[in-house]
Amino acid sequence: MCLKNSFDILRNWKYYDGFECVNYSAAIENPIDFVRGYFAQGAKLDFLFNSIFDDDNANANERALHTVNTYFLGVYLFNELSSLQFSKRGFLGQSNNFLWAWFICSLYHDAFYNIENQSDGTKVPVQNYSYCDLSRNLLYNQNTINKYYRKEINPQTRHSKNTPHYDHGISAATMLYQNYICEIERLLSESDNNLFDFINGHDLFIGQNGNLRINIKTYHAICKIAKIIACHNIFICSKKDDLEKYEQSNLCELILTDNQFKYMPNKKSGRLCDYEKLYFLMTLVDTLEPTKRKIPTDKISIKTQNYDDKIELIIAIDNNIDKKDSYSYFKGIKSLGDWLNFVSVEDEGRKIIIDFNNNKKPPRTLS
Repeated sequence: MCLKNSFDILRNWKYYDGFECVNYSAAIENPIDFVRGYFAQGAKLDFLFNSIFDDDNANANERALHTVNTYFLGVYLFNELSSLQFSKRGFLGQSNNFLWAWFICSLYHDAFYNIENQSDGTKVPVQNYSYCDLSRNLLYNQNTINKYYRKEINPQTRHSKNTPHYDHGISAATMLYQNYICEIERLLSESDNNLFDFINGHDLFIGQNGNLRINIKTYHAICKIAKIIACHNIFICSKKDDLEKYEQSNLCELILTDNQFKYMPNKKSGRLCDYEKLYFLMTLVDTLEPTKRKIPTDKISIKTQNYDDKIELIIAIDNNIDKKDSYSYFKGIKSLGDWLNFVSVEDEGRKIIIDFNNNKKPPRTLS
């Protein structure tokens, strides 16, 4: 089944009740317009201020295309993979809440990929990471994220001196949280009773169709979505040349050794909460999305098979794809089994096995 054709199932999906999703072909033809339009429909257009979606150049369009494909591929896999369905009792299991959360998570995860290239060297202030206290159990804690951010903004210790883009997830997460807090503060300022009502779970805002809400539950959700975005591109140290940088930055928890590894998610049982499933989906899709490896989506296919105890994804690629691009794509998929829990990879990256009952050996901490 061609991946591009498989998006036909999305024709009837809607963002909230009042907004129909545009078709896939239109979205990839004008990816920046699609992202801008979707944020406008969700009354969050201001959240994109100073993002890559404010630009209209080749690099911005390339990143926007990856972003749009990440969104569609995630909705497709969520619909196909039974083990990723959310609990009906949880917040994400309620009507349309997965689409709301995935819309923000996927379309925002690379939104500030350009922030490291500001001519004045401006960086998002990481000291505003207060949301981490409300987003536990999503791999890295607040202290690790802060230390990693400081490592990445330092030219002497960052992941790559030539491409300093590796704190964009942290930047995007911070911008998301700050933008949402500003919106809450604006609504609270409109009435003396709003703060009391907000703390007690009342809605500060309800959209025209009743599904666009701002309340304490959506605030907690934004905290966890921001944590997912912050963690999605933190790199594990696997090269000896980088070891000194990680040790210098006091990031031993990110150093791969025979005795320690930080699997995601790190649970003693196979039961994942809704937000861990959302995180799992984000990391899986961000790896599978082919355009960031210069491979068009219509040149690959992803077949899914659900069994009682596991899921299999079979990936095929057009034989005419450049061998270097193909190698790079499958190399990224092969690495999934090294850091993503419940996942094993076979056939040189062409077969992914997801088994939520097969927990990898819990890592031992370094002494």
